[in-house]
Amino acid sequence: MSYKKIREALATSAFTILQASPISILAANIIAENMPSLRVNEKWAQMLFSLRPPSVATLGSGGQDQATGVLFVNIRTPLDQGTSQGLQAIDAFRAALPAGSRLTFEGQEVAVLSIGAVDGRVVDGFWRTDITIPYRAFIQRGA
Repeated sequence: MSYKKIREALATSAFTILQASPISILAANIIAENMPSLRVNEKWAQMLFSLRPPSVATLGSGGQDQATGVLFVNIRTPLDQGTSQGLQAIDAFRAALPAGSRLTFEGQEVAVLSIGAVDGRVVDGFWRTDITIPYRAFIQRGA
């Protein structure tokens, strides 16, 4: 089990939600944290995977570490379109990933702890809505 698999479990789910209605962002307009900002005049999103230091869940070389962090999903909509698209996106994530949801990728399980959001604001000529997805997963030590 690994951080890479944790990220993939979260990103795969978020990518699916972002492409579905009512958000409906084109796949080409969804970028990862290490990609430059898009310069389009349409809705786009960026995912940012933030790690926190792990804690020991069980002792020993075969024990587990508890990994926690947050997946940030930043949704950008052109200005002068109101705030409803950002609010709909928050609602879509809350409906698709209620607290306690379990995601998996190649055997790595990830628990969604909650879905939150930060007040929208203007950033680089777009209305930006930040959705936060805190998570918890256990990583086998020595694997």
